[in-house]
Amino acid sequence: MRFSILMLSLLLVLPAALAQQATPRAGSEFTVEELLTQGNFYLARGDFLLAQRIFQLALEREPSNVDALLGQGRALISQGQLSLGIRDYQRAIEVAPNHMAAHVRLAQAYWAQYFTDRITFAERPVQALEVLQRAERINSQYADLYNMRGVILFDPLGRLDEARVAFERAIALNSNVAQYHTNLGTVYRSLGQLELALTSFRRALTIRPDDAEARNQLGSLFFVLGRCDDAIFELQQAVALNPRLLEASFNLGRALFDCNQVAASAPHFQRAIEIDPVSLPPAYTFLARVHLSQGRFAQAVTEAQKGALLPPESAEAFYWLGRAYEARNNTGDIAAARQAYQQALEIDPNFTLAREALNRLP
Repeated sequence: MRFSILMLSLLLVLPAALAQQATPRAGSEFTVEELLTQGNFYLARGDFLLAQRIFQLALEREPSNVDALLGQGRALISQGQLSLGIRDYQRAIEVAPNHMAAHVRLAQAYWAQYFTDRITFAERPVQALEVLQRAERINSQYADLYNMRGVILFDPLGRLDEARVAFERAIALNSNVAQYHTNLGTVYRSLGQLELALTSFRRALTIRPDDAEARNQLGSLFFVLGRCDDAIFELQQAVALNPRLLEASFNLGRALFDCNQVAASAPHFQRAIEIDPVSLPPAYTFLARVHLSQGRFAQAVTEAQKGALLPPESAEAFYWLGRAYEARNNTGDIAAARQAYQQALEIDPNFTLAREALNRLP
């Protein structure tokens, strides 16, 4: 499984005292600065629609207020309205050409937009790098710039060595940001430099012990290294810290499954599916395997079908669908198993298990 890289959140964070004072009142009762404080409070709380409306009130009074433009852009993007958010970021840069956070946020938005439609927005990663290059000419000491550059170079561009250099540069400028170390560790892992990856994840957790993503990455790496107890412990911590972290739930299920705790793995695969029913098709396939191991063949077929039909196509998913059909053995199931194994071999002609399974069918 590919472990996604996550960047440092660029939300504006309010001092606790200001956040506690922020309560909804009529917009006309507030100064622009008070509106910005309230908007940022609701951003941090996850109430993006209300935050957007508050920033809009600020912009009605000061149409060129950079902080309001950035806040409204962040609120819009958090609601999936990337094009409108990008417009606000672009406007912020027009108003304040040297505003570094505006450049980084625009690059981040371009990067995110690429993943919504890789054909329509195919040029966005390159455009994001160009935005960061312009920002670097303004201020070459801005750590977030290099972190964002590393994110783009890592995924989708796959330029791992350049991504490593970018993250190392971010850390050289500011070594106290946990996410930089997590990102660098993820690149090291992809480069096969596992000890360096371990060191990076541990540094991230030294800075921020409650970093769920760093614990997810550390636990996943322990799993790769065959350290089952350590893997399960770290992944349990990650899930406890952030129950909505999709990869952590899946990775915990995977670690339990492969570390001979098959029954205990099922709730975590189910949880991953509840969080996002489409992004991790292997969750269905592993859940089918749990059902197979416990003799629940009808449920195994149901889950395996979902795992095989969701994109992208996976030879392993079709193989386990075939196994589920074979185990259920209802009328027509052997023919369905044959078709599933054949589909697995079309995807991967060298898939030995699928070929052996196909050959043993009557």
